[in-house]
Amino acid sequence: MSPRALDPLYRAREFPRMPSPRRQSRTQEQRLSRAERQIRAVANVATQPDAQSVAGTVYLLPPATLDDIGNTIVIHSSAGPGTQTYIGVLDPFGLPQWLLISSNDTGGSGSGSTIGGATFTADHQWSLSSLAPRTLAASSDGDLFIGIDNDDVRRLDPTTGTITRPVLGFPPTTTVRGISARTTGTGDIYVAGRTAKKLYRWNSGTSAIVTSSDTHTFTAVRYNASDGFVYSAYGTSAAGGALERRNANTLNLSATTATITSPSALVGLGVDAVSGDLLTTTYSGSGYIVVRRTVANVAVWGAGTNRAEITTAAGIAADSTFVYVADSGANKIRVYLLSTGVYQGSFGSSGSGLDQLSSPQDVAVDGSNIYIADFGNNRIIRWVKS
Repeated sequence: MSPRALDPLYRAREFPRMPSPRRQSRTQEQRLSRAERQIRAVANVATQPDAQSVAGTVYLLPPATLDDIGNTIVIHSSAGPGTQTYIGVLDPFGLPQWLLISSNDTGGSGSGSTIGGATFTADHQWSLSSLAPRTLAASSDGDLFIGIDNDDVRRLDPTTGTITRPVLGFPPTTTVRGISARTTGTGDIYVAGRTAKKLYRWNSGTSAIVTSSDTHTFTAVRYNASDGFVYSAYGTSAAGGALERRNANTLNLSATTATITSPSALVGLGVDAVSGDLLTTTYSGSGYIVVRRTVANVAVWGAGTNRAEITTAAGIAADSTFVYVADSGANKIRVYLLSTGVYQGSFGSSGSGLDQLSSPQDVAVDGSNIYIADFGNNRIIRWVKS
């Protein structure tokens, strides 16, 4: 053997030691983040908890995209061919789940409706698979919070079409009948639980959940950015209802405001973002009333007047010009002038097309966008006002 072959430096240069496949695999595994390792461990799942069954392997998109959403880490993934996207989430205990759900994010253009000098056109829908949206709230960052019937809360990013849970198991087992978002400051979500007869507040910064101390059959809740209070509605047609002002942090009744009593059941609750006035839909026993009132319970318009055009009123919202009422019985969105309450017309019709509705339960407004909880079609629809 030549002297050069005996030289250890020469041997290291000419004959580098190759890592064993096992060691190489372990090194690559160490490069993966904890989130990726745990999500990959459950990648070959066949049934998704919140969506239809998906046969085969769930593939990570290359490269995996990590987002921070509250206390969860999300990896966007696709489940083979098709339009559904599934999301692997680490729950608060560090356990991975495929929760779903990016929706069938579908654009298009429905037929326009001209109402009160404005044109309303359906242009987008987000399928929720088998989930039925009961109530909606628009946040200041452009996202939507969705209260799911007999389930918990979802968050929709209309830009990407991604739908996630802000926190698992929120609210506790109950029927969600109202939701509101407070994205400034503490970033809270408020939920009215009808069957549990409680109000809930979830803080996105600490994940703390606050529960109201009093018990009512709550039907709606809204955070009012104009005065910093939370307003809740409750009641049944037999026993009457009430509208109350509450501390936004503790959910305790405000000591500075008396309970505002309604003639009957309060159904929907909205806020005029400009004036801070409250908007309500109420069942009077013989029909539905739409009222705009101040927080001191002074009616601006609508008190005691049944709206003959409404079949079954549900949620209510407003922009700077109009008030929108979801008429679940007629599958329409009723439109009123915010300043006077004069009825202007409606958009939507019965069906499952882009510009059609099936039992709409709530409406939320973000600028010129009107979002509708299309309950019977298991989706969110966006109409644009121009």
